[in-house]
Amino acid sequence: MNKNALNAEEKYKDKYVSLTGRLNVIDRSGDYISIVAGEYDIIGVQCYINDDKQLKNIKKLSIGEQVVVKCQITDAGEVLSYSLDIDSIKKN
Repeated sequence: MNKNALNAEEKYKDKYVSLTGRLNVIDRSGDYISIVAGEYDIIGVQCYINDDKQLKNIKKLSIGEQVVVKCQITDAGEVLSYSLDIDSIKKN
């Protein structure tokens, strides 16, 4: 990604990934969550909430919990890195 965003876009767009990490942000408006890899990480991966079922599941979670999020990569941009849409989320 750092060397060529165009190649990253072609290679990763529409692919599914599974991320495991600590829930760092639950957006107040219900648009996205953010997860981080480690306890002291500040910047996380933003994953966008797509439907009411996901929102209902996320409302049961708390900041700091370990989660597994399956996401679809919808964009691989050069500034904001990857955009991910949540497919499923569960406690780890």
